[in-house]
Amino acid sequence: MHIIAHEPFTLIFSDTYNPFWKAFINGEELSSTTAYSIVNCFDISKTGEFTVIIRFTGQNYADTGLKVSLAAFISTIVLTIIPSNVLKKMILLLKKMKGRLRRYEKQ
Repeated sequence: MHIIAHEPFTLIFSDTYNPFWKAFINGEELSSTTAYSIVNCFDISKTGEFTVIIRFTGQNYADTGLKVSLAAFISTIVLTIIPSNVLKKMILLLKKMKGRLRRYEKQ
């Protein structure tokens, strides 16, 4: 939101208080505090004309969790689709490569 302020002010954000709500002003991060024992507020000391961006930073954790879950789901599907005999051949190949690597290290 674009703001023109002639003096410091308190911005009240009428969503239930959560410490993950952050306000950003020119790259500076402001943490929220509680107002009226239930909503978020930001004490803004900047004056003049500027833009305030309010973000829920907790969404970053949700996005990361979604990516990890999606990767695990895709891995499970791929491993389920691969026939067991192909999987056994891949394991044997890896064991042979490991043995060759050990012999090479001994030299």
